[in-house]
Amino acid sequence: MKRLVWLGVMVFVLSVLAGCQAKTETEGSKVKVSESKVEVQNEQGKTEISIGNEGEVSLPEGYPSDIVPVMEGAKITSATKGGDGSYNILLASEKSVADIKAYYEGVLAGVSDLQKQEAAGVINMMGTKGDKTFVLNIAEDMASGINQRIISISIIPAE
Repeated sequence: MKRLVWLGVMVFVLSVLAGCQAKTETEGSKVKVSESKVEVQNEQGKTEISIGNEGEVSLPEGYPSDIVPVMEGAKITSATKGGDGSYNILLASEKSVADIKAYYEGVLAGVSDLQKQEAAGVINMMGTKGDKTFVLNIAEDMASGINQRIISISIIPAE
């Protein structure tokens, strides 16, 4: 839960400071903000958050594509690499929800503890693969007015 709160705070900071460049040190943490990236260095390690237009953001170094790969044709809109070995990726795709779901069901078919839920047009898949726990969400993009689907992937070290 702390990781999700931390991610929300960092996205908020990036939104407020977008277009600015700053470097701040507060209570043992160093925060560096540039046009499309926020870096936070603290006792837990270095967290990097990149946000940009679709296709302008790259996967963070070390992203475990063998756990949950990025679907071909999907464009990365935000990517986070946590100092704890976690990753959060936000993608946009023009493919249908059904096609995206079928792709990820195929990719994740060998996951023994795979859980799937569907409610209110959102598809959620979660499980453990190797030493990582993942959560995958697929939904229509209702906010932008663009005909696309949103895919979010979170990967954290299994506990």
